[in-house]
Amino acid sequence: MKTMKLWRNILVMTAAMLSLASCSSDEKDGDWDPMVWKAEVPVQVTDGIYDVSADGGTLTFTCRNYSKPWFSDANEDGKEFLPPYMHDIDYGLIYSENFRAEIHGNRLTIDFKANDGTQARNTTITVTAGDIFYTFRFKQFASNVWQSTCQVKYSLFGVSEDLLKFYDVTAGYFGIDGLQHNETITGSSWSYIPEPISIADAPEEFKCKITATRKANLPELTEDYYEIGYGIDTRVTFLNANGDEVYSVKHTQPSSFTWETDKAGMQKFLEITPEIEVANYSLMVSKADLIERLK
Repeated sequence: MKTMKLWRNILVMTAAMLSLASCSSDEKDGDWDPMVWKAEVPVQVTDGIYDVSADGGTLTFTCRNYSKPWFSDANEDGKEFLPPYMHDIDYGLIYSENFRAEIHGNRLTIDFKANDGTQARNTTITVTAGDIFYTFRFKQFASNVWQSTCQVKYSLFGVSEDLLKFYDVTAGYFGIDGLQHNETITGSSWSYIPEPISIADAPEEFKCKITATRKANLPELTEDYYEIGYGIDTRVTFLNANGDEVYSVKHTQPSSFTWETDKAGMQKFLEITPEIEVANYSLMVSKADLIERLK
């Protein structure tokens, strides 16, 4: 009898211990330990956001306390992405046009493509291990090419009195606003030199044509000496973010012209020269080619 009582007491104690162990092992909502991730190579973090170079690159993280997490979702500038429905990779892949992320075991690798745009990209990637989630936040900077500037210079100088006496001089040009402008030049100099603008705002076509057209009513030739002369400086220059000149396109015409003659020579010149093309500058810019030059 004493032996049976002893065994009964042992069974009760064992059942109680098993019950206690069972209760303590049950996970409840909110009991999951937060994920701990570490970058394999240190990454600059600003206000909890990982900085990504405009040139792109690869970032690798290791989860220290979960052996096999998987992707939940991703978001890039408000657009949501979900992992492909592929059981064979255990939801270990998620991607967009600008990034590709993979998980192998507890190792997360994210490849970012270069950002050649004018705006930063904001990306979040969320991983899970069940009832626990962790969100990575990234900011990829815009290409520093867009910190480069464009300087336009169209100028006419040293305009002789005789040129203005016998010819109407006009300048027609595309401004940095992309619009056509026309101006009459009545003095010894003229210029269009606006403040430098960002590459993002620069037009893709530059054009400046300065023309001297013979007046309809010519003044009488009373002098024995005449001079037709002018100087021009027409160019577009691109500067990098440091202000250094990277690429400049200048007009191909001579930068100055001077012609001297007597009364008879001037008479003949006016008869055979109804128009003088002072400058004719034209440049088409491919933004893609320009970006490669400025990188």
